[in-house]
Amino acid sequence: MNIFVVGGAGFIGSEIAKQCKDRGFSVSVMDLKPSKIDGVDSIIKDTTNPDVPNLDLSNYDVLIMLAAVTNQVEFQKNAIKSFSTNVIGLLNILEAARKSKIKKVAFASSSAVYGNTSEIENEDMPIYPDKANMYSTSKIMGEHLFNNYVKNGFFEGVAMRYFNTYGVGENDKGDYKSIVSIFLEEIKKKNTATVYGDGEQKRDMIHVKDTARISVELALNHSGTFNVGTGNATSWNTILDILESNGLRFERKYIKNPINDYQKFTQADTEKLSGQGLKANITIEDGVKELIDYYNITQQ
Repeated sequence: MNIFVVGGAGFIGSEIAKQCKDRGFSVSVMDLKPSKIDGVDSIIKDTTNPDVPNLDLSNYDVLIMLAAVTNQVEFQKNAIKSFSTNVIGLLNILEAARKSKIKKVAFASSSAVYGNTSEIENEDMPIYPDKANMYSTSKIMGEHLFNNYVKNGFFEGVAMRYFNTYGVGENDKGDYKSIVSIFLEEIKKKNTATVYGDGEQKRDMIHVKDTARISVELALNHSGTFNVGTGNATSWNTILDILESNGLRFERKYIKNPINDYQKFTQADTEKLSGQGLKANITIEDGVKELIDYYNITQQ
């Protein structure tokens, strides 16, 4: 089995490439930087490059498309570049897959397509641009593009709506890493944890190893649209409680939320996923403990 992972040097992409390699597949990645995974071939290229639609990918059985700008802040900084990456870059890859007659394409979408809602999100809910910020609008556009190619029979496809992925390896995301790592970095430097609002905002937090494992299974064996989450929502206050239960000492600082379009709640309906025998296995307690060990915080 030959797998091509676009965005395969990033946080989730690296774990997907590693798990594919561990399963004995031949893996190549395309990204703006080379893969750090041994035995994985790298193509250094921007998806928005005009020659991307003409890439010869005919040797690959499955393409997994992850490359994207994945946060609203970057869209506010540079909307044109961000939309170009998420929409034109995707279109270029879909064209390359079509021309190369790839059999299966998996597209990493986002729970952001549901907009800012207080409901548990299931795959049958409508996705409306008028409920979306710029980032989520780009993902909605991406899903429509992707589904158009699938419905026209160019390849079999699966769309994966990722919820909030965290874990070791997200350092490369800079300011846009998960709240768990943000808290741990601040605690390590200042013995404080800054919380926007009252700390009762909740996210469906899924460990990167679970996101990657489920993604590979979906890419290989399933079609349609699936939420990729745990089915549980965890508040920022609960995460801080877990940090304290692991022996960390710090001051909680609650401040006014400075972010527009802030999403206060996500929780995946995972019934469709579990119906295929797939689920997240790593608890938030175990995942946070792993990150605490990784950051190796020493306190006086």
